Amino acid sequence: MSLEKLIRDVKKADQRAQKALLNLYKKRFLGLCIRYLRNTENAEETMLDGFYKFFKTIQTFHYTNDEGVGAWISSVMINECLVRLRRKVFFIITSENEALDVSEQNTIISKFAVEKILEMVSELPDGYRTVFNLHVLDGYKHEEIAVLLGITEGSSKSQLSKARCLLQKKLLQNGTEYDKRRSK
Repeated sequence: MSLEKLIRDVKKADQRAQKALLNLYKKRFLGLCIRYLRNTENAEETMLDGFYKFFKTIQTFHYTNDEGVGAWISSVMINECLVRLRRKVFFIITSENEALDVSEQNTIISKFAVEKILEMVSELPDGYRTVFNLHVLDGYKHEEIAVLLGITEGSSKSQLSKARCLLQKKLLQNGTEYDKRRSK
């Protein structure tokens, strides 16, 4: 069944179509929710809330192509993650005056598997991790992040800078440990 037909059936409140759409995208969006929330249980609940919201507002969605479906659901999931983070008052946003200018060292990153880097991202403080995810992994601009999080654009840049700095330190530490293990 084509995704376009599946969306038409979901718009008719067909529960089989809803389940098929959920199964089609479940793994992708559970991973997205875990990146933001760290906790699998919270991520699963948030993902289901996101799909519920998508199904509830499906009549406003206009199918143009398959990529548009994923993008629409992605924005719903990200918003649901941010709602959950705000509800829990997880993040601490530092002032923009504390921004750091961090040089990037791509040579360190090449030593690590994507899973290890994502693990390090998940260990970042909530504010850093949220801005890093939004900007680097999900492609939001600082202006958009500021609106989503209710912060200034400068604070968004500061959070990203600090996240990169902390990641760089973790990568350097793990790189040293990695090199020691390889030399044995």
